[in-house]
Amino acid sequence: MRSLINRYIVKEIFSSFFLILAILTVILLLGRIFQIMDLILNKGVSLGDILFFIFLLLPSLFLYSLPISLLFSILIALSRLSMDNELTILKTSGMSLYQLSIPIIFVSGLVFFAALLNSYFFLPWGNVQVRSLMYKLACNKATAGIGEKTFNDYFSGIILYADKIPPNGRYLEGVFISDFRHGKEPASIVAQKAYFIGDPVAMRITLRLQDGNIHLIDKGTGKYRRLDFREYDVKLDFAPSITEGTGEKSSREMTVREMKAAIRGKAIEERDRRELEIELYERLAIPFTGIVFGLLAIPLGIKSRRTDRYLGFTFGLATVLVFYTFRGWSAALGETGQIHPFLGAWLPNILLGLTGLGLLFFSAREKSITLKFHRRGTP
Repeated sequence: MRSLINRYIVKEIFSSFFLILAILTVILLLGRIFQIMDLILNKGVSLGDILFFIFLLLPSLFLYSLPISLLFSILIALSRLSMDNELTILKTSGMSLYQLSIPIIFVSGLVFFAALLNSYFFLPWGNVQVRSLMYKLACNKATAGIGEKTFNDYFSGIILYADKIPPNGRYLEGVFISDFRHGKEPASIVAQKAYFIGDPVAMRITLRLQDGNIHLIDKGTGKYRRLDFREYDVKLDFAPSITEGTGEKSSREMTVREMKAAIRGKAIEERDRRELEIELYERLAIPFTGIVFGLLAIPLGIKSRRTDRYLGFTFGLATVLVFYTFRGWSAALGETGQIHPFLGAWLPNILLGLTGLGLLFFSAREKSITLKFHRRGTP
């Protein structure tokens, strides 16, 4: 009988969980809409690459949408059961609030496990793939975006002109470059041939010039200099929206093993060490938020009645806003060294978890006292 009831409650939770997850993920995705629109309108990125880019963003979005979706799906399920008097029937039949909590904790455990896999494996993979995709798009734009006998200002601080480009696009002939990146001493560079060279490890693109010369004029003295070269490299800089995340791996791109190795490194600065420790602890702390939200949703959900059907939802929304605001504040304290990085990552979970356990205990005690009172008053 109880296994049937447990399956029924689990089904009630999952009946709204995936819909809420989809809606929340789309809402979070809107935060990147300007970057996506820039890639489409200004960078000429194909629809296939845009869809792949969105797919790669999903792990970072699921990091927050999974526990929040769990919270609201439990609130909705318990509110419906409470308003239909099904919870009252179950309790009068002898089931305690703790027994009713078993399927909810089970679902919370499943969501925690999914969020943990996402945090430990899919999140760093997705962030690395986003960086690789941005690098690939930059390479494609660098080679395919340049036309013959055209002044190209796509690169930051540089105007590039190529007299001839072969059909395969592997090199440029008759190259002229006007480089304004050095401020007081702009340079004009002429070369017979140039090749694009990509460095996938450093995520950098270089234009290697051959057989040319550099013309320099000092604005202060008016002196002219000419430098001849057989080979000269020009590093190309792109707009931030298409090369965001290039260079060394960020903490979000590292696996747990890589972060532990970096933390043990002797050359790392103290602030960078604290940032890595915060990220390392959050890889477990953020998925564990699902367990905490599950505990808190039980006492909040059973409080709903026909007269205040949105009370649990309101409390849930307030919980999310306060919790993630507090999480950002505690993480900042951990990164600045005011508190230990472990507390910076785990303090919100600890406080909210204790609150959820306390509310669950008092809710169970209140229902038990009420039930005993009704039984004694029964003639």
